[in-house]
Amino acid sequence: MPPMAAHLACRSLLGQPCQVGYQFSDLPMWEFSTIANESGVTYTVRAVRDGGISGEMKGEDLDDLLNRARGWAHSIDIGQLFRHALEAVEPLMADALRAVGHKPAPGSALDQEGLADGGAIVRMYVEHGEHGLAFDHLLYMVVEPSLPITAGTFETLQEVSGRLGSGHRHLAQARSLVVES
Repeated sequence: MPPMAAHLACRSLLGQPCQVGYQFSDLPMWEFSTIANESGVTYTVRAVRDGGISGEMKGEDLDDLLNRARGWAHSIDIGQLFRHALEAVEPLMADALRAVGHKPAPGSALDQEGLADGGAIVRMYVEHGEHGLAFDHLLYMVVEPSLPITAGTFETLQEVSGRLGSGHRHLAQARSLVVES
């Protein structure tokens, strides 16, 4: 059921206990719920990351709550997202390099500039406010050697892409590297 239809269905039962959960496509990391009972309607929004709730807001005006959630979502430090992604990607890169004895075959996918020290490069770009370049390099670290990433890591990459306001040509390639955890 689409979010607004779920919300309206629950509201129409005002006076009877009702709770529905739903998501909005522009806020994929957030869960919404509507609770209707004899005292009225309460809306709840929860920020969900890594299976846990990292924040929650409640209100009686759905439009106000959506606006607050969108503002809150965009105020989360983008640097935190990069750090979160690097926590997943850097160990994968280290494992890939360790598998070849830290001596990649000449011309191989691992024998590329900026992979072994890619995390430091991404952090440098982030520190200088060059988020677009940081994201380009982070995706390069994943896509070039075909690192197997989790769905959670891919969601973080999607969130960074959304924050930067544009899609990225390598995001689809990164999606193809997602493995079940």
